Parts: sequence; C-alpha cells; structure tokens
Amino acid sequence: MPAESLAIAVNPVVPPSNVVEVYGYDVMAFGAVGDGTTDDTKAFQSAINAGNVIISAPSVSYKILTTVDIPANRTIYAHNNATILVSPSSLYSGAFRCVGSNINIIGVNFKGNGTSTACTSSNGSDNGAAIRGTAVSNIQISNCSFELFVCTNDDDSIIGFSDSQCVKIHNNSFKVTNVNGTDINLSYSVGACIITENHSQSECDKFIHISSYENSETIDATSNISKTAHHIISKNIFISKGGIGNTTNTQYGILAHVAGGVSYAIITDNILVNGTRHGICLQGSATIGSASGPNIVNGNIIRYFGGGENKTNYWGYNSGIKVEVMNGSVIDGNLIEYSGYNVDGSARSYKAAGIDIIRAMKNVKIINNIIQNCSGGGIMLNPEFIATASTYNMENIDISGNIITGNGDIQLLITNRLNVSINMIRITVSDNTFSSTEDERALVAIDNNGKYDPLITNNKFVGNYNAGAGTNQIGLAIRTSGTSITRIDYNIFDNLYIGSGRRDVPANGLGTWPLAEDSTHREIGTLIRYSNNAFESCATGIIAEFASANEIAFVEPSNSFKSVTTVPAKQLYSPSASNQVYYGKVAGLDASNNILIELIIDITTPIPTTTQYYQGDRVLYTNPAAAGNIGAVCVTSGTPGTWKTYGVIAA
Repeated sequence: MPAESLAIAVNPVVPPSNVVEVYGYDVMAFGAVGDGTTDDTKAFQSAINAGNVIISAPSVSYKILTTVDIPANRTIYAHNNATILVSPSSLYSGAFRCVGSNINIIGVNFKGNGTSTACTSSNGSDNGAAIRGTAVSNIQISNCSFELFVCTNDDDSIIGFSDSQCVKIHNNSFKVTNVNGTDINLSYSVGACIITENHSQSECDKFIHISSYENSETIDATSNISKTAHHIISKNIFISKGGIGNTTNTQYGILAHVAGGVSYAIITDNILVNGTRHGICLQGSATIGSASGPNIVNGNIIRYFGGGENKTNYWGYNSGIKVEVMNGSVIDGNLIEYSGYNVDGSARSYKAAGIDIIRAMKNVKIINNIIQNCSGGGIMLNPEFIATASTYNMENIDISGNIITGNGDIQLLITNRLNVSINMIRITVSDNTFSSTEDERALVAIDNNGKYDPLITNNKFVGNYNAGAGTNQIGLAIRTSGTSITRIDYNIFDNLYIGSGRRDVPANGLGTWPLAEDSTHREIGTLIRYSNNAFESCATGIIAEFASANEIAFVEPSNSFKSVTTVPAKQLYSPSASNQVYYGKVAGLDASNNILIELIIDITTPIPTTTQYYQGDRVLYTNPAAAGNIGAVCVTSGTPGTWKTYGVIAA
C-alpha cells in the first residue's frame, strides 16, 4: 500500500461540512492509468479502501468494468473533468456501490457504453448502473454527470438506493443519451431524502422515483411504509429527450408510488416536460389501506404529459398531476398545460387531464393552479373502481382559486359514477375561473349517485356564445341522485348558451356531452339551490326540470339575469311530478332536520296538493289581491300535509 505521503491536498476545493479530512489519495498512485482502455477497477478499490479519493489528473477517463465498493466515511472527489467509463459486459452491480454510511461522491462524470445493460440487485430496487446502495445513510451525490446509460428494464436506474435514509442528490446532470430505466430511484423503504437542482434530458421511463416497495416486496404498515417519509424534491428540471421529437419512452416525471408513508413529501418548484403518463404521481397505499400524506405539491411547471395510454374512465393514468389515496395534502400554485399533446402541438393517441384526483381523498386542497389547453379535462375528481368502497370516500376537498381554461372536453368533472357506493362529502368549489370556447361541452359537471353536499360558490363560468360560437355550451351541468344538497351561490355565468341546469354526463367522459335532459329519479332529500348568482349574456339562465316528485330545486329571488333570453319564470311551482322547481328559498330546518321551504307561487295554485311537505313550509303569492292572503303555511306534515292561509290583506 502506498505511504501516507502519497496523499495530495484538495486545493482550492472546500469539502462538504460533514467531511473531516481535507486530504485524499490520488488513484494514479494506486496504479490507475486513466487512458479509457485499461481496467482501473482494482486501483479505485485499493484507493478507496485506504481513505478518501481525489481524482485530480486533468481530462482523463478511468475505465471501470466491475463494481467498486465504497466503505463508510469516504469522499470521492473529481475535478479537472475526470470521467469514469462504465463498461460492463453483461449483468452488472453498478460502478460505485455504497456499502457504508457517510459517503460523498462529488464532481464525477459517469459515462456508460451506450448499449443495453441490466443491473443486478439484491431486492430489485437498489440497481443503479452508476451508483447504488442498500441499508446505508447520510449519502450525498452532487455535481456529477451521467450519459450513455441504456437500461434493459424499467426498474433499472442510473442512481439507485433501497432501505436507506438521508440520501441527498443535488445538482447532477443526466444527458439526453440516457435511455429507459430511472434516472434517480430511491425506492423500497428510503426516507428523509433531498433531491434538488438536478437537470435531466434523459429518455428515461421515470426521472425520479420514490417508493415504499418495488416488484413483489411485502408492504408492512409498521416498518416499510413508515420508513418512506419526509422527502424534499425541489428545483429539478426534466425535459425528456431534450424536448425534441414526438416519441418518448418517458412515462413519469416524478413518481411517488405508495410513498410519503404517514408523513410528508414536499415536491416544489420543479419543471417537468414531456411524458406519456404523469408529470407528478402521488399514490398512497391501496394495498394496506394506508393514506399517504400530508404532502405538498407547489409551484411546479408541468407540460406535455399524458395521452400515451388508453384508459377509458375519465382519463385516468394520463395527467399532469395524479393524486391517489391522500390525507391532508395541498396542490398549490402549479402550472399545468398541454396534457395529452406532443411537444410539436399534435395530439397524442389518447386524451389527458391536468389534475386527476382519485380514491380515498381526505382533507385535500387544490388551490391557485393554472390548468390550460389539456386535451381531455382540467381537474377530474373521480373515485374510480374500488372493491372496498366504504374505505375510499372522498371528504373535505377544497378546489379554489384556480384558473382552468381551454381544456378540451371539460374544465372540472366531479363524479362517482364509476362506483356509486363511494360517498363524496363536503366538496367545495370556490373562487375559480372556468372558461372554454368548445361547442357541445359543459365547463363544469357534477355527476353523483350517493351522499354528496357540494358547495359551488364565487366562481366565474365564461363561454363564447355571443361570439357566434359556444353552441350548446353549459356553464354548470348537474346530474345527482341520492341524499345530496347542492348549493350554487354567488357565481357569475357569462356568455353561455345555458348558464346552469340538470344535464346528463357521459359514462366515460370521452365522448360528446349530450344536453338532453336526464330522466334519472332522485331520492327524497335531494336539493339543488341557486342563490345570489349573476347570469349575463346567456341564451338561457337556468334549466332545472326534474323527473321525480321527490327532487327539489330552488331558484331564489336573489339571482340576477342580465341580457338573458330565457329566465326562470316566477311561476315555476307545479303540483305535478314532472316539475318540482321552485322560485323561493330554504327557510330553515325543523326539529327533525327536515328542510323547510318558502315558495313564491302564482295565486292560481294557492296551496300545494301533492309531494311531501313538513310543518313550517310556506308559500308566498306573487300576485296577492285585496281581501286575500299573503300566503299559506303547512301546519301538519304529510303528502301534501295540511295547509292554512295566513296574512289577511285588507279589502
């Protein structure tokens, strides 16, 4: 072994703060040749066994044919453009394998041989062709570059770690010559990782993958998933194939698959361009029923993702951001555009959405995003198919402050039609702007068959009807059944063929939007209420004709109609089963929490004669006469109950 005097000073390089030594061994002193042809593997292994390694010779290439094991407490630092040529002959365990903790790899240029290589691995996830490790901690890989790595399998990777903690991957470059596999793979029980300021133009399957498991590994709620927590993924740039050409092998920008555990993943300020499935995919564990989160997805730019896979149910698996099985998460301030399109603007084979929200979502905020020009939809809130439906309700979802515009089929779809046993509870849609120039479309559709109480408030729905287009555009289409109360308050409906109304929604969301009125009956207790809305420059303000005597809609006097061809007439009440639409308001609840109503009706039908009413329901007459009454009140509940007039008017 060379004497200690062969160590050279690292000058002017300042090592990372957690590196104690400021000296390292030059691999040349251990017999490395650096001519790009001679196998320098043994020289590197001898040097790293001795201590820290400095690669100092200018512009040299060291060839590594087998794996170099890096023990604990080591730093490998390269400067002067030194390159590691990774040229395995067949199955391969990675150029550098971290077998201990507290390791730094800084400034190394890794270059593959440009041919397809399968990486061997002990558990299917730590299979990095350049750098890998298992059961280690406090690893830093920074200022390195990677090129000409061609992976055989999607689960192969350039950097791969498993069952590890505290891995920092910072300011590395992945070149356009990398193909297939994953650039950065921290899967199977990897936690507390920081992935920042990396740049990739790879044509990889995934840019970044964090996960609690890979392949057939067993998921354990108390061990594996609990280790996959507290990740920060920030300020990375990924542009598949350098943004050139329409074909790409890339599916995901950032995939957090059954990750986040019961703690946090923060994904912020990344730029992700060009992939056939999802820009960002966050998925909790459907296998063990454990929701992921809280997670924060903020300030990302996501362009040209989705459209590469045929999923007929509301564009699932094709979107800018997909979120599944989350608890307490925030999707805030992201720009998502051109989902379902190639970088040259041509459409991909299948449609795609901006944000796809499915399965078991609770306490989630989708706020302040800009979603535009996606081929399918803007935001899709969709439970999808789940066998154990009661576990996968959607609760406390806030969609607010978003600008959603120019998306192909719809701007927002909220539906549980694919699994009607799933309840969607406390859904709020507020302060958004929805706009489109597409004909025969609904800007927003609510399609529900269960317990459901959405609040639609302070939104702006904008079409282009008065421009001579926008034929059959509807601002807000509603198709509900079950025990739901839909409140539509303080919205602006502008320049639409129909402002809002009860309309059918296609079963798969992929066809045209038929505007024929839906005849599906709803159960007792269903209520739609319009109040304090402004309808401007619409052909029709509200169409709310229903097919069941038990379904109720209110158009309150507080709504305004300006330059609207057809407005709801004040005589909307009819005792027949074909039109239970009321001009009036909800007056309150009785002791049994039944809704009490106050109706404004014509004097020619002064007292209801059919339908269930409750003690305390009232009607007000629109054309009262001298010596007549102001209205009538229900004094005994029933169908229609017992009614008495009140408020005698002087003769």
